[in-house]
Amino acid sequence: MSGILSSTSGSFIVRGVVAFILGILAILFPGPTLAGLLGVFAAYAIVDGIFAIYGGAMARGNTTMSIWIILGGIAAIALGVLTLFSPETTALVLVLWIGILSITRGISEVAAAITFRQVIRNAAFFALSGLISIVFGIFLVVAPGAGALSLLWIIGYYALFTGVMYLAVGFRMRGMANTLGNLGRSATART
Repeated sequence: MSGILSSTSGSFIVRGVVAFILGILAILFPGPTLAGLLGVFAAYAIVDGIFAIYGGAMARGNTTMSIWIILGGIAAIALGVLTLFSPETTALVLVLWIGILSITRGISEVAAAITFRQVIRNAAFFALSGLISIVFGIFLVVAPGAGALSLLWIIGYYALFTGVMYLAVGFRMRGMANTLGNLGRSATART
């Protein structure tokens, strides 16, 4: 058991450090962080599109399926190229999409809370969650530039929190592994 804890603890510590660094970068340098994220997305979309076109061209027997796969690949490449040459447009559309999704989700949560208020205890919390989603979504739609910045800060703080939690778990696992290892050595020495 101590071997498993010891080997696993390292991955948690590395993940924690990476998440913490990403969080700091997103909070202190939101512009370059957004540019980096968009660059990674653009590269992914282009590579994914190339493989989709290749896969569609290699698919034999079902030309309708092949055509759809190839069209999806072309769309992915187009989106990747658009992101490379106009990252502001991609970021704006993404923020607007998240805003619309938040408003829609908030409305559905409020409606569900009203519908289930007889069944769910504390349905008001569900309704409150929905109202917060609606307000957040309206903020993103009305002020997408500030919304993008606030999303990066949310991602940054989330990454900081996650990083600290991963570090805590990793160091706790390492401590438990050391304790179990010492107990095992003590038990072996006594026999």
